[in-house]
Amino acid sequence: MAGLYDNLRTLALPLNVHKSRVTSAFGLIGGQTIAGPGNEGVDLTTWINERIASGDINVAAIAGGYANVQEDGNPVTNRDTINFVGAGVTASDLGGVTTVTIPGGSSYTDEQAQDAIGLIFNTTLSYDDATPTIGRAAITGDVGVPAGSNVSTIVNDVVTNAKLANMAGNTVKVNNTASPGDPVDLVLPASTMLGRGSAGNIVPVTIGSGLSISAGGELTASASGSGISEVEVGTTLIRYVILTGTPVFSANISSGVQTITASGGTYKLVSVATTGATANLAGDNSFTIVYNGVPGTTLIAYPDVSKWNLSGSAPSSGVPDIQMITTSPQHQVIGAVPGTSVTIKLPGMNIYTNWCIKSIW
Repeated sequence: MAGLYDNLRTLALPLNVHKSRVTSAFGLIGGQTIAGPGNEGVDLTTWINERIASGDINVAAIAGGYANVQEDGNPVTNRDTINFVGAGVTASDLGGVTTVTIPGGSSYTDEQAQDAIGLIFNTTLSYDDATPTIGRAAITGDVGVPAGSNVSTIVNDVVTNAKLANMAGNTVKVNNTASPGDPVDLVLPASTMLGRGSAGNIVPVTIGSGLSISAGGELTASASGSGISEVEVGTTLIRYVILTGTPVFSANISSGVQTITASGGTYKLVSVATTGATANLAGDNSFTIVYNGVPGTTLIAYPDVSKWNLSGSAPSSGVPDIQMITTSPQHQVIGAVPGTSVTIKLPGMNIYTNWCIKSIW
């Protein structure tokens, strides 16, 4: 409910209430001048403000509390009561001023602050107390990054084959061109070798006819007959061409007769060189060789035979090995089966202490 005096703007205190004598005032009502008791008064609002300004009225004392309370310069909610807690904290009030005393602690130096920060870091960071600086520690492993650097490198001799990209089966990693470039995984088909072709690039080399590569990697003459194989059996060197299978040779000597033969395959002889001594001769001082695996017709089956007088030690200009071309009696063919075997007899071999008989087809 609205009050009777809600719209009043000025409150005046009549002066008549404290005057020792009555005064009068003049005023106009319409066209008439009238006189009556004095209506003098004091504006109460103006009077109070003047007393506050002069200090006669203490507003702070009237409020009964602190106008503002702050924490580190930031205002906090005004309360009726303020508590100060902590060891050694004291408060006093003198002359309307409240003084709170908080005892000071030992000062915290820059060095102590640096040491405290340094203890925070683990081994992934480094702290230099003297500078002071903070940095990343060196990164080690397959990829290395020096301390304080943003550049990484692959460390030498640490990347194993297990960490490389998988390769397809039966491939080799090469740069198969004549120019610098990235490596490739070059496929090696069965029965091929790695080599450089006529253009200079690395390629799988195909084995030509007459040669083959075993499962263990041994390169041998194949059964096609175009490759020449060689084997030493005792004191006999045999060179031959494989026709089928894998021939295994023997060159036994008994009573002045040597038999050249093989099992496990067929072959054609290319040359045979047999060394011996007087003790290997027959009773008639001859030496006979039976060659199995000779070429076709009768005449082709006959080899060219030469005899060598050996010194018995390494040959030299003073004691050479000598080819005996004109010695008599000459060698003789005493048996022949075209395309199969031929038998050669060399009489009078007792004139040599050490000798070599070489037959070539």
